[in-house]
Amino acid sequence: MVDVLLEALPEDTFGSVVTGDTVTEGKPHPESYLRAIDELGVPAGECVAIEDSRSGVGAALASGARTIAVPHLVEIPAAPGLATVRTLEGVTPEDLWTLSAA
Repeated sequence: MVDVLLEALPEDTFGSVVTGDTVTEGKPHPESYLRAIDELGVPAGECVAIEDSRSGVGAALASGARTIAVPHLVEIPAAPGLATVRTLEGVTPEDLWTLSAA
């Protein structure tokens, strides 16, 4: 599924792509986020993670990334450092930084 998406997007849309089949530990372990952060070469606190599941939110928060939850099928409980929005419709990349700081 990821390959199809990446082929449809402009080249270099993402600086790093880490999928579940390329890591040893699945979410809620932060390995996937830590690997992406390492590949990007930026501090975790300068990254924004967007997640729609409890395990994904747990992984993102554990990595140190600024985290935004967009609940889809299950409710995601409030947590320190977690911003929650109902939708990303109309949200710009600049908005993500502001939302994740809330």
